[in-house]
Amino acid sequence: MSPSPVLQAGAFKKEISRFKLAINSGCPLRCEYCFIDKEAGEVLPLGLALKAVDFALDSLGEDKKLLIYGGEPFLEFPSVRSIILHARRRGAILKKTVSISVATSGILVKKDQLSFLRDQEVQLAVSIDGRQASHDRVRPLKGGGGSFRKIRQNIDLIMDILPQRNLIALLGVHPSQAAAFFSNYEYLLSLGFDSINIEVIHGFPWTSDNFRDFRCGLERMNSYMLEAVAS
Repeated sequence: MSPSPVLQAGAFKKEISRFKLAINSGCPLRCEYCFIDKEAGEVLPLGLALKAVDFALDSLGEDKKLLIYGGEPFLEFPSVRSIILHARRRGAILKKTVSISVATSGILVKKDQLSFLRDQEVQLAVSIDGRQASHDRVRPLKGGGGSFRKIRQNIDLIMDILPQRNLIALLGVHPSQAAAFFSNYEYLLSLGFDSINIEVIHGFPWTSDNFRDFRCGLERMNSYMLEAVAS
C-alpha cells in the first residue's frame, strides 16, 4: 500500500529511527499502574497502521525500529502478522534494516504465533514483574485473581521457541515492591532472560523508604553484573 500524499516523510527531510504502534486498547489484565482504558475497545485500523509503517520507513535513515504495543497485541494477532510482513517487504524494497519488537503480557501467546515471530526474527518483550507475590500484587486478571501462574506456564513455551537474542523481560518496579526489586531481578535471570528492562512505575507516591530500598537493589544489581563480567 502506497502512503497518501500527506504521509510522505521523505518530503520533510526528517529521520524517524524509532516508532511505536499501539494497535489496540483491549487486554486480559487490569494492572494497577496501566494508563490505558482497556474497556474502550479501540483498535487501530490495519490500513492506517500500514501507512504509518510506510511513513516511518520512507523517512531518512537506514536503520529503523518498530515497536508494536497494545493493550495486548496478541488479541489482534492477524493485524500484528500483517504489519510485520509489510514492514519486512517495505524494508527490503528500500534496502533498510528494520528491527521489530512486540510487547505482551504473555497471557495469550500460542505456539504458532511464537513460531511466526521466530521465523521473522521479531523480538518479544514480556511484561513480568518478578516473583509471584510481586507480580500478582499489581498485575491481576480482568476477572480478578493473579496472572502469574498463566504467564509462568507460557514462559516455558516462549523459551522453547524463541532464541535468547530475541527475548526481553520488562520488569516493572512499583513502589510497594521496591524492597523486592533485586529478588525479582534475580528471579527473571533464573527463568532464562538475558535481557531485562527495568521500568520504574510513576504515578504512585514513592516514600523515602521506597527510594532507599530501590537504591539498595540497584547497588546489588550493579555488584552482581560486575562480578559476572569479571568471572
